Formats: sequence, structure tokens, C-alpha cells
Amino acid sequence: MDLLVREKGLQIQEDSIVKVVADTRRNFRANPENREKYGAEILRLEQELFDVRNRRGVLIGKINAIEQEWVISNLGKNTSERNVVQDTSRRDSAVVRNHPAVVPNLVFNAYFRDHLAPGDYAALLGAQSKEQSVLNYLQIFRNNYYTIRQLERDYTAAVRAEPADSIYRKYKTLSNLNGKVADSVSYIWSYIFDNKTYAYTYLLDRMNRSDLLGLYEDKLQALRQKEAENRDFFMEDAVGFYPWRKRFVLEYEQQLAELLNLKPVSDSLSGAVRVLDSLDFDFPKIVIQERLFLDYADIEVATPAKYNTRNPIPLCTVYPRGTIYRLLLGTYLKPQLPSIFRGVFPLGYLKGEDGRYRYFAGGYPTLSEAEEAQAMLKRTGFRRPEVVVWEDGVYRNISEESVESAKGGESKSETVYRIEIRNGGDALGDNVRAVISAMAEGKELVRVAAPAAEGETARYMFIVGSFATREAAEKIVSAIRQQDVSLSVKIVEMTL
Repeated sequence: MDLLVREKGLQIQEDSIVKVVADTRRNFRANPENREKYGAEILRLEQELFDVRNRRGVLIGKINAIEQEWVISNLGKNTSERNVVQDTSRRDSAVVRNHPAVVPNLVFNAYFRDHLAPGDYAALLGAQSKEQSVLNYLQIFRNNYYTIRQLERDYTAAVRAEPADSIYRKYKTLSNLNGKVADSVSYIWSYIFDNKTYAYTYLLDRMNRSDLLGLYEDKLQALRQKEAENRDFFMEDAVGFYPWRKRFVLEYEQQLAELLNLKPVSDSLSGAVRVLDSLDFDFPKIVIQERLFLDYADIEVATPAKYNTRNPIPLCTVYPRGTIYRLLLGTYLKPQLPSIFRGVFPLGYLKGEDGRYRYFAGGYPTLSEAEEAQAMLKRTGFRRPEVVVWEDGVYRNISEESVESAKGGESKSETVYRIEIRNGGDALGDNVRAVISAMAEGKELVRVAAPAAEGETARYMFIVGSFATREAAEKIVSAIRQQDVSLSVKIVEMTL
């Protein structure tokens, strides 16, 4: 009883936080000037909601364990069937008020007890006792899923790395938690489904109802086919398939109730089917692709200089994905004092495998912007700032490449660029195709076979181009990523 009181208190607390979150979200939308304040409050409240739901889930697990232990411990006692039915009816009536899809208790009757082996009847009673546990886990899953769906919207709208990283960590935590909840649903529901269908099939066989046995065998085959066709569509298959298998069991139980002339039970089961059909178990897969917030920054010349002995030049960030251009200001055998860079900001350095220190300035999304910054630095007095780029963590010195190309003289080779797109499937969305059609008019879009990249199931990629300049390709890549952040898009340089 203490656990039930505590669980009820957490439910009230959860409902209260949900209401405050909804109110804060309305304020967030209605007051653009205070969005940062409301956004931080939403993150705090969601963390509090997450903690409350976890604590409630632990309590529900303990309550279920106690209830199941009670049922199992009383199976072998000399308790009259009448008392057991009354006890169970009281518990079931309370359950039905909270979860109307729970099956009214069919299995506590003399026919089942007398026509099933003691071990099989005990297993059937045990399966019945676990029904509520599945519903509790499903409620936890549903709450977490709705939170994940909101996190997906918040993550898409995030414009700064810090709140986005916090949202992504919560998404990963809740996704992992829901995976464990789904495992529990799968384990418990498999036990219920297997024991109930075994007992019901055995009883129909004893009644010589081969017609009904054939009917339910066909229904079970159709059910398995439906599951096979929808595998991997839901966030978790065990949860998505639950209402289909539950309906199968309910219909099976309806048939037995009618054969045994248990009219009230049959009517209640019919109502339970209608309630089950009205409940929402539509949980399509949600996958949030981690975004990288590249720190683009124009080069400035600050007075006084921003870097000094107390604020040294930081390490340069190398992003594992995405494209960023910077200006290489110099390569040195030893670390340099900030003063030699004449107040340029922002700066970063890297120590290469050759032991040399390279100092970089700024950060730009396109080559043309980097070249404009290069010209500005030359006017400021830097003799040879060089344009460099990182593409998915791979470093290239574009200025050096240009010099080498110029040394080639009369070479007939020509550099062109193409865009490669992977999306984990074999088709592109209409919005992405529309962008390509509008911005790359006359350019070829083809699908080609390709080895699946790590984490992908598709064996195709899409190629757009070619383009005479990298800048032209970059504009299209940027537009594609705005349409679908889940796509893997990169520019490939080719020499003709």
C-alpha cells in the first residue's frame, strides 16, 4: 500500500510538470524576445519529468512483482475457487478502471481447472497475472515516446550546440530506456501469449473443434505475415505488434466464452476488443541524427588583442562531419606568441604528426567566403595566408593545390566536382528532388549501386553533377542539408 501511495503521488507530480511544460512552450512561442529563458526552463522541466517517470517506473515494477508473487504463492493453497475469483475480481475491477483494455478474467472457472493439467492451469493463471505488468510497461513506453517526439522537434529547432547536445543526450537516454522497456514487454507478453494460446488450443482439441482450430491457425499465420511486412516500421516491434496479438487472444477468449456459455464474460471481452481498437499504439520509428554545429566565424582584427598569456590561443576544433574552410597563417617549429598574429581573431592551432605547429584563423562554410577573408588578410599585411579545408575531418590545403596545378603548365587535366548523397534507402524525398531540380537545372541525377556504408542498409547512392566549381556544388549541398539533416551528403573532386 505504501508503494501504491508513492506511485500515485508521482503520477500527480508528473501530471503537474506536464502542464507546466505545456504552458512554458506556449510562452516560448508567444515571446520571441525571451525564448532563451523559456528554452532553458523547458530543458530543466523535461529533465525533472524524465526523473519522475523513471522513479515511477521503478515503483510500478516493484508493485507488479509483489502482485505476481501473491498470485503464484496462492496457486497451491487450499483456497476455495470462489474466494480466489472474488479476490481476483476485486483486483481486476480496479485495473479495468485504469486500463480498460485489460481482459475480464476468463481463466478462473471450473472447466479450465478440471480439463487442464495442474501445471498447465498454473501457467495459465500465471500468464493472466502478468497482463497488468505489460500494460504498465506500455504506459511507460508511451510517455517516453511522446517525450522523444517533442525532443525531435526541439532538436530540429535548436540553433546552438549547448542546448542541442543536451537534447540529444536525453533522446539517447530515453531511446535506450524504451529499448529495455520493449524487451520487458516482449519477454512478458511472449510468456502470456504462448501459455494462453497453448491452453486454448488444447481445450478446443479436447472439444473436437477441428474447425475452430483450423480457423485460428489461419488467423495466426495471417498475423505472422502482417508482422513480417511491418517489421522495423515501429520504434520497437514488440510494442507495435502488441495490439495485433492482443486482439488475436481476445477473439480466441471470446470464442471459448461463447462455447462455455459464459455470456457476461463474452460481452465484456467484446467491449475489451472495442477499447483496444480505440487505443493509440502507432509509434513509428523516430531516429534523431546527431547534428554538428560547426563554429563558423568571420575573421576580425581586435584592439586590444583577444589572446595573451592569460587567454592563450586554443586548439583548433576538427569536426568529424561537415565542411569548414579556414586560413592557415603559418607553420612553425615551436609554439608562437599571440602577438605575432596582429590581433587577428578567432585563432586556433594544431600540432601535426611532423611536430610542427600550424595556426589557423576564422571559419567559413564556402570557398568564396574564405578567399574573401584571404584577400582581407593580405591587405592587412599577412604575406601568404593559405586557404585550407576540412571535409568530414579530412584536411586539404587548397592554396598549395592551386600552386601545384599552376606548375603543371600545359596540362590538359580538368578538375570537376560532383555531389554524392546517401540516405540509408533507395529513394530520395520529393523535397530534396525539388531542390536539386531548381538549383542544379540541367545536371544529371542518377542512382548507382554502392557498398553500404557503416550503419546503412542501402546499397545505393545518388550522384548529382558534375560542377565546374566547388562553390556551385556547395550551395546545393547546403540547401539539401536544410531539407533533410539525416542525409549523408559530400562533394567529391574528380580530375578529368
